[in-house]
Amino acid sequence: VVGLALAYMRLMVVAINQPDAASNTKTISSDATGGDCTSIGTWDWATETCTLTPRSTLSGTIGIYGSGITLDGAGSTLDSGTKSRTDGGLLFNVGGVTVRNLKVTGFTNGIRINGFGGNTLICNTLENNGTGIVIESSDSNNISLNTMTGNDLGIGTSDSTGNSIRDNKLTGNTDQAQDDG
Repeated sequence: VVGLALAYMRLMVVAINQPDAASNTKTISSDATGGDCTSIGTWDWATETCTLTPRSTLSGTIGIYGSGITLDGAGSTLDSGTKSRTDGGLLFNVGGVTVRNLKVTGFTNGIRINGFGGNTLICNTLENNGTGIVIESSDSNNISLNTMTGNDLGIGTSDSTGNSIRDNKLTGNTDQAQDDG
């Protein structure tokens, strides 16, 4: 859907906390090693960019804990790793994050942005999730050139304004988009 401007999608409000050591969550943070970035890809501290190992498949969740971080999926897939959907694939509640070239599949929420704005999601694929992209209480995000297919809901926004949601491909979702104000 081209030129789609939304403000809410069906989503769950969950505080994002640092995961415990037993979880299957990787963190990306603004430090010398990029958190767990070096275990799943390469970290460029100067640009705060984590580039995943190209065309790899990762199980579990990635949490981003630092404004201004870029996650380049490099054609990789983030898969829930289970037959039943787990909560979130890529989670962040910070601003100024860019996520590109990543496929996210099998989660309750593929990518969830909560509480901070100025984020960019570009050229990602969200497939077979409960909701592909969730934006809640987050303004001035750029969501473009993403593909959302086979989700219960392609993209949803809630309590958000000024988001640019354009040139995305939404097909085969039970509901394509939802704006809950």
